[in-house]
Amino acid sequence: MANINALIDIPAEVLGSRLREERMRLGFEVADFALLMGEQEAAVVLMEMGLRPITISYLELLECRTEVSISYVLTGRRQ
Repeated sequence: MANINALIDIPAEVLGSRLREERMRLGFEVADFALLMGEQEAAVVLMEMGLRPITISYLELLECRTEVSISYVLTGRRQ
């Protein structure tokens, strides 16, 4: 699976922080978000901390299952 961090020049911590912002903006607790995404809570936390790679397939799943702004996660700009 392709790691998004390898494709774009943005620190993993920044991407993870944006992912956390989006989760919180949508009102999800970590446990609920993990369940929705089919991940362990620890995996979600590690991604948000920039300690676990965010894969392209994970971003695709996010787009299908949530209203997370992938554009914001990748660019830091709201549409």
